[in-house]
Parts: sequence; C-alpha cells; structure tokens
Amino acid sequence: MKFDVTPELASLLKTLRAKNGRSSKEVAEYLGKSPSYLSKLEGGSVQAIESDVLKGMMCFIEGGADFYSQVLPDVANLLFGLRGSTRVMDQPWFMQFDVIERPVEVPQGMADDLRAHFQELGMDASRIAIYVNANYDSELDDSVPANQVIRVNHGDGDRLLIRPLCDAEQVEGVLSGRDAKSTYHFIYNLVHTMFRMSSFPGVTSKLPPAEAITLLSSAAEYMGRWEIHSLVGFSHLLSSDEFIAHQLPLSNAQDGVVERIAALLSEAVEHDSLNALNDLNSFYETLDWDPAFAIRLMGLPFSKLGSMSYANKRKLMGEIRALLDRYDGMDEFQRKLETY
Repeated sequence: MKFDVTPELASLLKTLRAKNGRSSKEVAEYLGKSPSYLSKLEGGSVQAIESDVLKGMMCFIEGGADFYSQVLPDVANLLFGLRGSTRVMDQPWFMQFDVIERPVEVPQGMADDLRAHFQELGMDASRIAIYVNANYDSELDDSVPANQVIRVNHGDGDRLLIRPLCDAEQVEGVLSGRDAKSTYHFIYNLVHTMFRMSSFPGVTSKLPPAEAITLLSSAAEYMGRWEIHSLVGFSHLLSSDEFIAHQLPLSNAQDGVVERIAALLSEAVEHDSLNALNDLNSFYETLDWDPAFAIRLMGLPFSKLGSMSYANKRKLMGEIRALLDRYDGMDEFQRKLETY
C-alpha cells in the first residue's frame, strides 16, 4: 500500500526526526536513499511512500520496537501538536494505521454481549459477515480496495471512507472469545451492524441523515462503554455530512499538549505577537476545547509570553472564555458524540 505524502506527513517526519535527535544522514542511510531524497520527502516534494517504508522509518527514528504500541501513540501526540495541521481525520496514512491496522484488545464481556445480542437478532457469523460486507451506508462498490482508507470526492468536498470486508471465521473468532485481538474498524463494524439491525431491520439502503446520526451515536457510546478507542479519540470514521459537522477530535488527553501550545505561542511572539493568536486559532480548529483543558490553558503564565501586548492577552483570554461558554451551551447529544 502507498500513501500520498501530505504536507502534514512531510512536516511530521521532519519534526519527529528533530525531536529524536536523528540526523538526515542517519535516516537516509536507513532508507537506503540519498540525503537529498530525505530532504525532498520532508519538504513534501515526494509524492508517495509505501506503508511498510513509512512504518519502518518512524520506528527507526523513534527507536521503538513495536510500531502500534510504542511509536504510533507518540506520532499521534505529535501530529496533534503540529502548528497549522489539518484535522487528523483528513490524513489517510494515519487513519489507516490507527483505525484499520492497530491491534485492540476485545474484552471478554464485550464479546459475550455482542454474541448475545446477535443471537436475539437471529444472526450467525455468516449472516453478520454478509451484512457488514454489503456496506449499505457508504455505498462503495467492489472496485474500491477493501479495508483501506481512501479519499472520495462527494461533490461537496473530499471525505475519507472505508469499504469493509470480513469473513465468517473472523466474526466467529471475536464473538466466541477465541480471538481477543482485533482491530478498531472490525469491532466497530460488528457494533454498527448490531445497532442497525436492531433499530432498522430490513433496511438495505443508505439511512437518512437523522437516522444515521442516531445509529452512529449509539455505536460510539457502546464502543466507549467497553473502552475501545482509536488513538485520537475518534469514535469512528464517519459516513454522513451531518455527523461530520458535529464530530470533533480529542483534546485534553494528549500528554504535554498545553506545554506545546505555550511553546508555540512563545515562538510566535518572538517574531510577531499577533501570530500568537493565529497559532491558537490553528489549535482551535483541531481540538475540542472542553472546560478542563481550557482552564489548564488559562493557567498559563501570560506574563512570560514575551512582548505580547496587554490588549492581545485580554483578547486571548476572551476567546478562551468564549470557548468555555460554547461548550457549556452544548446539548447532551453533542457532548456524548465523543468519549474523552
């Protein structure tokens, strides 16, 4: 599998290398490439990179033996901290690693609960697999590669979608408790199928937006109840524009995020104090500001922000308070869309 080298990926690779004290020469030698190739890769001039090469490169830079448990979590934290980064769900390479490939532990209680619900619905492993593979909601046909995050143009903009594909043996392995290790995407598809069959039996077409939101919310809450999460806190990749509008990524569970914001603000102040507000806006676009996180940020030593004027500091505080008010005004449905 190959991934497009997005500007965010190029920037992340350079930052990851600098953070871990790896020289360009070291990384280039590991890749079996010239230093000029690495320079082009980190500069965004290389168009695509193979999945295994990217994973190996990140492991080498981080010095981690296990990509999914040791390296990818750090990459997730760093990706969120990048200034000007787009929302993580716009990065196919990351979503592929996190949602499709990363192993997750399925609690025995969850497996038992799913099996009991499917038995009530009269669905065995074969019927479940057929239903999942029918892919009623995203409506991707067989020409689309299965179990891969792909970018699809829907006329109103690009979205990342996945065509799920599984077999009865995989389903039986999880429901029986025989296979305690699975992936986030596979488990989500089982949960999604369970709620869809329970709430909309016999419906074999794409659900209307209101019904889709209800279904996705129920599935997300169920996944959260059993503590099955993606690294970035997403409940799942989404299949409706309306739900995307409500969906916001994880904020306060990322270690050191406040310190990174403070460092970036200070860096901007050194060049132009007004840029500090622009940097904060970048994080606002990427993070869901819950009260605990905002309160932590309000505890920053504003007196240490260099030459930022008092007026700008007041404006900064005002924007943070506005974010608190916005959160406090959310209804319970919006607050429960994401598990923190």
